[in-house]
Formats: sequence, structure tokens, C-alpha cells
Amino acid sequence: MIRPAELSWPRMLREIAKDLWVAEQALRFGGLDIGTRMSVVRLGSGDLLLHSPIRLTDELARDLDECGSLRYLVAPNRLHPLFAGDYSERYPQSELYVAPGLEKKRSDLRIAGVLPEAAPEAWKPELDWILFDGLPIANEVVFLHRPSRTLITCDLAF
Repeated sequence: MIRPAELSWPRMLREIAKDLWVAEQALRFGGLDIGTRMSVVRLGSGDLLLHSPIRLTDELARDLDECGSLRYLVAPNRLHPLFAGDYSERYPQSELYVAPGLEKKRSDLRIAGVLPEAAPEAWKPELDWILFDGLPIANEVVFLHRPSRTLITCDLAF
């Protein structure tokens, strides 16, 4: 398997640790340019987990496909489901896990489970997660990538 750092074309994924990447894009929200960032974790199985999916492009899909098999999508809070459906369509084998309350807000999405309780066992060797429910508008689930000791958040760190 080729690692993104070895690819010859321009890459959207930026490696920040072994088996951990980020991709960033411009995003306007409420008239402000706030940008958006997605984290990509390659699990020990080789499967990929996408945290807070950003707009899916052919270039991004190519990078992801080179890293592993997309298996898990995470909409980590009630504010970040915007592009999840695009990934579900392009990667029908993927499973979408969402923060509490998002399943009511976006009933149009094919949701496999509500976090934190429904998280798959396959995540446990590399990830810890907990619901930060002190901000009810978001209900953010935060992750710790144990191998790199990296905290993965979304709007909680805004």
C-alpha cells in the first residue's frame, strides 16, 4: 500500500503522524470564511475512519483510496453532517456514526449508529472517544488517537 507522502500527484491529505492525516478546504458559513478540516485514521485492519468529512472531490477520493479502504465515517457533532451523504454514496460499504441528536436532524442519512455507545469494536485498538455534552448545540464526540497521542476535535476547539 502506498502512503500519501509517496504519491507523485498533488495531494489533499497531509500526514501528521503514522496512519493519521488531515485534509483542509475553504468553507463559508454564515458569510464567514471559516474553513473546514477532516481527520483520517488508518486503523490496524487497514480500514479508514474519516472524522468530520469535508467536500468529496476526485482528488481526495484518489488519495483516500491509496491509503486504505474507507469503512467508517464520523459526524462528530450535530453541526458537521454536511458532506457525509456524498461519502456514503461513493463508498456504499462505509458506515456512518453520528453524535447524539444528529440522527433526528438528518434522517435522510444512512446512519449505522449513534455515538458514543454505538462505536464499533474495531476502533478500540487505536482510538478512545467520549461525548463532550457541555455544549448541547453540538454534542461533540472527541477522539484520542492513542498511537500518536493526538486529540481529534471539531468545533470544541474553535
